[in-house]
Amino acid sequence: MADSDNSEAFSQISTQDMLDELNLDNTEENNKLMSDLIQDSALIIIHAVNNNLSASEVNSDKIFNRAVKALATQLYFDRTLSQGMSLGIQLMIDHLKGEYAEWPADQQN
Repeated sequence: MADSDNSEAFSQISTQDMLDELNLDNTEENNKLMSDLIQDSALIIIHAVNNNLSASEVNSDKIFNRAVKALATQLYFDRTLSQGMSLGIQLMIDHLKGEYAEWPADQQN
């Protein structure tokens, strides 16, 4: 089933991928929520790494996609991130910062 959202514009992670990973039912509510969480997670990570990046520039990066999945999962279970981002997500963001630290503003799409 093709996603009816644009979550894949933010990463290569589909809503169905996340529903499967979290063993959630494929309902309209879960699809909408997970689509929003994927988009939010991708934007949070991109802005934490380098504001000059666009999603299209990092969406094939495996660490970026794992960070998006991890943050979307954390947000699913704790919408307010009451304990902050997990250390694993922070580690992935630090790695991405090192990889994309010198990304110039003129390469932004």
